[in-house]
Amino acid sequence: MLPHKGNLNLTEIATFCINKESLLRRLCELISKLHLSTKNTSLVDYVNKIYKSSDIIKALLLFVPFGIRTADQYCKADLYHYFRCGKDVFYRLLNSPKIDWRKLLYSLTNQLIRKLARESEPTSKVPRCLIIDDTVLPKTGMKIEKIGYVYSHTKLRFLLGFKAIVAGLYDGKSFLALDAALVGEKGQGKNRKFGLTLRQLRERFFKKREKTTLGYERAYEYTQKKTHLAQQFVQRVRAHRIAFDYVLVDSWYLTKAMLLVVLKRKGQHLLSMLKINSKTLYTFNGKEYTAQGLVRLLKQRKQVKRSRQYKHRYIEATVTFSGKEVKLFFSKNSHRGKWCAMPTSNTKLDFDTAFQIYAMRWTVEVFFKEAKQHLRMGKCEARDFDAQIAHLTLCMLTYNLLSILKRFESYETLGGIFRGLRTESAQLTLYERICLFIKDFSETLYQYFNIPLEQFWELFSAEYQIFRDMLNLLNPPPLCVQQTCES
Repeated sequence: MLPHKGNLNLTEIATFCINKESLLRRLCELISKLHLSTKNTSLVDYVNKIYKSSDIIKALLLFVPFGIRTADQYCKADLYHYFRCGKDVFYRLLNSPKIDWRKLLYSLTNQLIRKLARESEPTSKVPRCLIIDDTVLPKTGMKIEKIGYVYSHTKLRFLLGFKAIVAGLYDGKSFLALDAALVGEKGQGKNRKFGLTLRQLRERFFKKREKTTLGYERAYEYTQKKTHLAQQFVQRVRAHRIAFDYVLVDSWYLTKAMLLVVLKRKGQHLLSMLKINSKTLYTFNGKEYTAQGLVRLLKQRKQVKRSRQYKHRYIEATVTFSGKEVKLFFSKNSHRGKWCAMPTSNTKLDFDTAFQIYAMRWTVEVFFKEAKQHLRMGKCEARDFDAQIAHLTLCMLTYNLLSILKRFESYETLGGIFRGLRTESAQLTLYERICLFIKDFSETLYQYFNIPLEQFWELFSAEYQIFRDMLNLLNPPPLCVQQTCES
């Protein structure tokens, strides 16, 4: 193996994968092509004087394939042979309030989007959707910074943890996570702030941050409204020049402010769900109606239609909302079913197309499930809130890498490619150990027969290409080592 040089050499890992179509090899090649410059990602090397921050990030992205859960396990893992640093190197970076994790996520994901544009078939018939939703990240540690109780709509009860608001892009084939924020819920009652007692609040970990640091900005988001953060997501995605056609949200994020933010850019529209019992008024034919009032009116006028494709009964109406024209679809799947409302700023949409587009919002739920199941999203128990943000960002980056890899390798599920990577990392370890055994055994033989090592390998590998490859791996020429260090 190459001697330790203080930097991660992904090509070394890839070289040990004999199969050129190996998933692990492709993943290493994908990570190695990511450009992590100081300008594009705000990564600086103040965290550690020996190891580059970019190499630490790339090593963290390999934790999942190598089955590493925490930095404590790193020194005992096989990945340690390729990047011999201590666990504190990772902890210093993860706990740093000066790392711009949001900028890092946007920069690297943008590079992946450009790669898709170059190397994959276009999906022009399918609209690009920016999907925004939230999920609960349960925790067990009561002393985690900013920990509190949040309501889970799936469990129908309050859970200790955070709520993660995520924005992602779906182009018809792949979902890529773009932005995220960790928030809490203040709760009810003066004596139960964030659902905690005064004693529990005092016992939470506290870290003082300078107002100029990026960590302070992310900590400030914790108390912000989800609707406000969602609007910021839309603006940041535009600022990073990521194209989309629709913003898909559930009823919680449908506000006048969100509608106005989306419609600031021509060609972009909002598509969401609406609470049918909402008291919000809409102007229809010069009069104001609630959603329920509109349904009663249009039913009396016998304007109920039927969708054969989706087997739904529906009503459509173009109304005025917050000074903008909006099309409202009311639908139900049976005579006794309850009416659901689906508003959109694109008044040219028909019901079937709107229904089909909104169904794409389910991809963010798939992301939540797969990221939690395979990438340990939400499993971080670090007390530092900066580490919580870092862990969430790394989970999203890893998911994006696997999503791209899945697309190019034509895997059916992310779970399949995850299991494939874990299997290959174990095979790599075995192959590496066999190589080292052959090296030790050959050194014993050439010393016993008093034959120069180069001559021994020349005789031994004359007919077998694999042994010539092993020779290059185990005993690289000085020039190759130098070139690798510079890269």
